This record gives sequence, C-alpha cells and structure tokens, in this order.
Amino acid sequence: MKTKINVNSPVSPKDRKYGIIENSFQMMPIIFQVVIAFLLGIVISQMSIAQEKSDKKDQDTAVIDFGGTRILICKNICDTASSGKENEDDDEIDETQFFLMDLGINGYLYNRKLTMPDEYKNMNVDLARSRYFDIQFITQGINIYNQQLYLLLGIGMSFNNYVFDENIVLVKNDTALKSEIKASPKFSKSKLATAFWHLPVAFHLRSKHVKDKKPIIFEAGVNIDYFSGAHTKIVYEISDNRQVEKYDDNWHVEKLRYGPFVRIGYGGLRFIFNYYRVPVFKKDEGPQVTPFSIGISLNGF
Repeated sequence: MKTKINVNSPVSPKDRKYGIIENSFQMMPIIFQVVIAFLLGIVISQMSIAQEKSDKKDQDTAVIDFGGTRILICKNICDTASSGKENEDDDEIDETQFFLMDLGINGYLYNRKLTMPDEYKNMNVDLARSRYFDIQFITQGINIYNQQLYLLLGIGMSFNNYVFDENIVLVKNDTALKSEIKASPKFSKSKLATAFWHLPVAFHLRSKHVKDKKPIIFEAGVNIDYFSGAHTKIVYEISDNRQVEKYDDNWHVEKLRYGPFVRIGYGGLRFIFNYYRVPVFKKDEGPQVTPFSIGISLNGF
C-alpha cells in the first residue's frame, strides 16, 4: 500500500503527526491516569490473594480425582465436601477481566436525524461502512449483591470511523471545519477516524445462576471518553495504482465526550448501544452532530 502526501494537504506539515495514540498518555486527564492506577492496583492485589489461597489449599489438601468424583484429603476442615462434584467456586464470576471488545457500526445525528444541515449536507455518512471498535484493557467488577448485581469500571480505547457518502475531502483551518466535493478522482473511501481514551462505568445485572443455564444480562452505564487523536483518509486509483492520503490532526474534534450506553444479552450473545450527548466537533467549528454506535460484544463480563 502506498501512502501519498499531497503538497496541497489540508493540514500543514508542521501539524501532521502519525500515530493516533502518540504521546496521548501524557495528554490524558488525571482522572484517567488515577483510574488506570486504581485498576492495576486491584488486579495485582487480587492476583496476590488468589496465589496465597492456592498455596494454602495445596499445603492443606490432597486431591484425588476418580471419574466424575473428587476426593479431598484435608489437614483441616475443607471448604468443600469430601466427595462429590467440582467446587462450587468454579462457577464464580471472574471479577477482573482483560481485553473485552465491542464491534459495530457508528454514525451521528443532527437534531436527532441522520440527515445533515444544508451547510454540511455533503458530510452524510455511509452507515454500512462506518465502523467502530472498543477495547477495554481492564474491566473490574465489584460484587454488590449475590453475584447478580455488579458495579463495573473499565479503561480502554474507542475508535470511530465515519465514511462519507460523497466524494469529499475535509479541509481544516483555524476557525472551522470545511468540506469540499471533488469531481475527480473518484474516491473508493473518504473518512474521518477518531480515537479516544475510554472509561465506561456501569451497573451489571444478571439472572440468578442456575447450573447449565445461560444468564440473561443487562448493563446500563455512562461512557466518559477523552480525545487521543484523529485523521482523515482518502483512497482512490490513478492508472490502476492505489493511492492513499492520510492527514493526522485534531480536526476540530471535541476533547471530552460522555453519554449513556446499554448492553443486553443472553449467555455469550450481547448487543450494545452507545450514545454521546457531546457533539463530535467543537461549537462553532463544525456541524453539531452527536455520535452513536450499535454493535455486539465479542466477549463480556
């Protein structure tokens, strides 16, 4: 794949930066850094406790498995029956989970409609090709009631791709975002991509555990995201040669965004809907459109 840098780039060379998360940790608000430190502290603490329990159990108990029967020979009183099925703890939820992922489509609304105002009508997005991807590096669950109600706290990254319907390029200046329709060449893709540090906080409710039954899942919470980077990308062909132009900048994107989300599912199948109350672009610097996304959770708490 060839990356072409156009001398007529809408972004000046001194402002062009490649790598959307470059130096973004230093730019992250202190609250995100505190959450990361908090979650890492919990993970390390739980790993230490789990190891201590495992070591103690190994010292106090000899285990003999025979067919479907487990026999425990205990130095002291055992936490399980001396014979029978697997320890009930095997059914417990892992309260610290890593790399939970959501994938789906995204778009934005203007006055709760998918159509854009006349000034920005050429910035309508192609929903079928506009994808988003969220990854939560760490998710910590706090058991509130009987392994049925949890408070969830996570930290990760959220990536949004808005693919435009029209043959346009975005043009950035000091005051506001502009878009221009190009007669040629014909773009196979023209998009704006954004990346945010992602902090979801939610209540997680699941049906009571019944052996061999999949739980019904419901989550409701708030996403709090902080801008990491953005770029535009256009793809086209000239004389059968694929050309790619990519320009990294802030593109007048709002730094902080927040909004509700819900997740529902049955067993491993889970659907998620996100909506942000904060517009994609800063006030008076771009269309006041609010982003949304619909997708599935590839894995979940």
